[in-house]
Amino acid sequence: MRPKSEEGHRRRLRRDFLTGEGMAREDAGILELILTFAIPSADVSLLAGSLLARFGSLAGVLQVDFDTLCRIDGVKAYTATLLKLIHWLRKPSLEGSTTPFQVGQGELFSSLSETGLQKAEELSGGKGRKWSAASKGPVLESAARTPPGLFRRSLLRETVEIASLLPQTDSIEGIKDFLQSHLQANSPETRTRYAHTIARSLFPAGAPDRALLQFAHHFSGRQELRDACFLRFLKAQPLMRETSLDVFLPVFPNGSLTRYRLWSYLEERFPGAKGVKECTLAIVETLVAAGLATTDVKEVKLIPHPLLLPSLAFLLHEEFPTPGSYPIAQLAENPTLRVMLWPPQEIRPALLALQSQGLLADSGEVETGDQFTTQFTQEEAVEKLSA
Repeated sequence: MRPKSEEGHRRRLRRDFLTGEGMAREDAGILELILTFAIPSADVSLLAGSLLARFGSLAGVLQVDFDTLCRIDGVKAYTATLLKLIHWLRKPSLEGSTTPFQVGQGELFSSLSETGLQKAEELSGGKGRKWSAASKGPVLESAARTPPGLFRRSLLRETVEIASLLPQTDSIEGIKDFLQSHLQANSPETRTRYAHTIARSLFPAGAPDRALLQFAHHFSGRQELRDACFLRFLKAQPLMRETSLDVFLPVFPNGSLTRYRLWSYLEERFPGAKGVKECTLAIVETLVAAGLATTDVKEVKLIPHPLLLPSLAFLLHEEFPTPGSYPIAQLAENPTLRVMLWPPQEIRPALLALQSQGLLADSGEVETGDQFTTQFTQEEAVEKLSA
């Protein structure tokens, strides 16, 4: 018979998940709840923590193949089957999907319906109308086959190269006009398409911000700018972050994985979808452009990534925009930070360094406690970095 204390704990897990209390809907709480349905008479919290520590995230645990799961202490066939069932259910269905196109998903206009195309033209003031009208047939064909989320080109290398040249403006149309006149492309139609893609990657919120523009000017040609552009790209293309968490982090820092492994992951998520091969290439190109990987025709090799203080400062104020105190553990588990491939053991020393530079409040909590305290907005922090 299960101890009453364990019964009560499982009841609280179910209740808190349904009500959204505490951390019940974060990776650790969800995985522990899942395990209670497969393991009826044991404390599963340690197993949940062990799985997350080994594979990095709930998505990483679900991605592991059945045989590997069964070789882990505490995981039997029933448990592995349940985890793989949940992984299968997470795959998006292509039939009858009502997922709307969202900014930052898919190659420019590739997933827009005809109504969405008209709306995009209205938002751009008619710019690009010639390109969209000339491409109307292929665009509609692509919309029927390419699900939201897949992207065919990232242009991150081009984005990093041109970001430091952008004008200081609060007009997204001004940014696009500049890009169209400066991008190296053979046709006006291609320049228009690339300009939209780059503007969306740098400013996924839809409007230019002084923080990124000033950061780009100050750190032109440096890894810090790569980091900032990659950070914004992760917001513009959520699939990039999800793929990094599911596919790349489980093998890091040991080394490499095959391109076929990446392609099969995307094919599993988007079975039969048009654009999977192109998206595979785009993801690899993005990692290389960000300085996170090298590649050959078969493999992608991840590169240990040094934690640079300006990059961390930019990320901190991007992910925690309101000045205040935050748990260091929350930062360490932040998905975007983890995708940057920075060594976890360098985070606390880097926070101390930022504190000594006056970019974080000198509260003493970083060295002796478990919190850090921001005192600036992102724009203010970048101004201090640029001083």
